[in-house]
Amino acid sequence: IYLIKMRKIESDTISLLRFPLIVAVVFIHTNLGSVSINGKSLLQSGYYPIYENFTYFLYELILCLAVPTFFAISGYLFFAKSPKLSLITYLQKLKSRFWTLLVPYIFWNFAVIACYFIAQNFMTGFVSGNNKLISDYTISDWLWAFWDTGMMNENAHYDGARNAFPICYQFWFIRDLIVTVILSPIIYLILRYAKLLGLLFLAGCYIVKIQIPIAGINSLSIFFFALGAYFAIYKNNFVDILKKHFTKIAFAYLAIAIIQYILKNNDYYLYIHNFFIIIGVAMVFASVSCLLENNRIGMIPSYISDSNFFIYGYHGITIFFIIKCLAKIFHPNSDIAFVLFYIASPIIIVMIGVIIYNLIKKILPKFTSIITGGR
Repeated sequence: IYLIKMRKIESDTISLLRFPLIVAVVFIHTNLGSVSINGKSLLQSGYYPIYENFTYFLYELILCLAVPTFFAISGYLFFAKSPKLSLITYLQKLKSRFWTLLVPYIFWNFAVIACYFIAQNFMTGFVSGNNKLISDYTISDWLWAFWDTGMMNENAHYDGARNAFPICYQFWFIRDLIVTVILSPIIYLILRYAKLLGLLFLAGCYIVKIQIPIAGINSLSIFFFALGAYFAIYKNNFVDILKKHFTKIAFAYLAIAIIQYILKNNDYYLYIHNFFIIIGVAMVFASVSCLLENNRIGMIPSYISDSNFFIYGYHGITIFFIIKCLAKIFHPNSDIAFVLFYIASPIIIVMIGVIIYNLIKKILPKFTSIITGGR
């Protein structure tokens, strides 16, 4: 009975986390400093220390954990039902990921291209002028738009440090996840034969930021995918393990958070921060599973939680337009006002996404299923 209960909490933890993590992603992309109205940055009129510190701590302590947690969940689910990866199982998984990852990836990137084309030709007041005209795209531009827009510049190159995004920029996660899924047999062999040492090796590569200079191959995605896969392959219940060490994890989370703040201008900050993220992801799973076990929180209604992927896809296209509209309505002009505006904007964007998703799902259920990967 205990094992059944732990498995239930484990499953509920993963299901519950998806929506808050998507909300966190929207917060990450709510960069008020990047918003311009009439050619003037929203934050240009002054220095706002409360806003700057609030957004710094929110990102460094909480929001930065969202994407790694998603990769860990993806790795766990990839191996959860079939811990042994045979060729047949691998091909079956690739086939299912074709619909859940690749098809939505192509759709949302193409949707952004379509929006750019419409804006560049009929709504010129809404474009920055910094992007290449869709009408001028070469064949290589079209291909790079779906993988790495930086390569559309003849002088661009990816050296492992430059941010490399598809035209639907937030879908770098899906791109890297697709690549990681393709590489899953290698990850499986490392974990199967090197076991914990293999996982620690991948953790070390992530912490010191060892990168292969190819967009899509990411030490972050590979390690956290492997972290989730490790628990699934060896059938270790992460809820049971994390619950036993919750106090130690919480102490380590707070201690490393303080250390990284003290050393934020140090040359070793990146390594400390990467290690902090590993502890932070453990803290996320431990906190939510403990709250579920003690009945402190309940599951999110399906009409909200089912909109996860749609919100993920739609918000990148609309976020700056919505923020500009909200700024023209509320006119934030003080430190506290910008903090409140920063908190309210992502929440409003998410609420709009939930409403649009449920409307489209009601009118075009099959289409909605396709663009959200059947989620």
